Amino acid sequence: DWESTLVWINDNTPRDAMFFTPPTLDGFRVTAKRSYVGDWKDGTVGIFNNGWAIEWYDLMVEFGFNEDKFSFDPLNTQQVCGIVQKYDVEFAVVFNEWQIEGKSTYTNDTFAVIPAGHLACN
Repeated sequence: DWESTLVWINDNTPRDAMFFTPPTLDGFRVTAKRSYVGDWKDGTVGIFNNGWAIEWYDLMVEFGFNEDKFSFDPLNTQQVCGIVQKYDVEFAVVFNEWQIEGKSTYTNDTFAVIPAGHLACN
């Protein structure tokens, strides 16, 4: 389902669009050929720049990282809305199980692609 989502994004969204994606998934840039805010694996280069590592960690916390469980919690609609607004994101790619409120332009069994303007933000 992830691969199908990325192919759809590559074929159906503007090349210069910015995305939010679940931070635990990789391969977005390679297949979708789009920019996105960040993911868990981006942090591996943090050993070369402590300031950037702190910024990356704070981003992961915004994306639902739970330090106590050392895993990511599901996000809710308002958290996704906050990320979209703060980082000027044009599309949110979310797990369907998160039950994010908004009108998607693409869905499959696992993922939904929701344009920022279609999110049900307060």
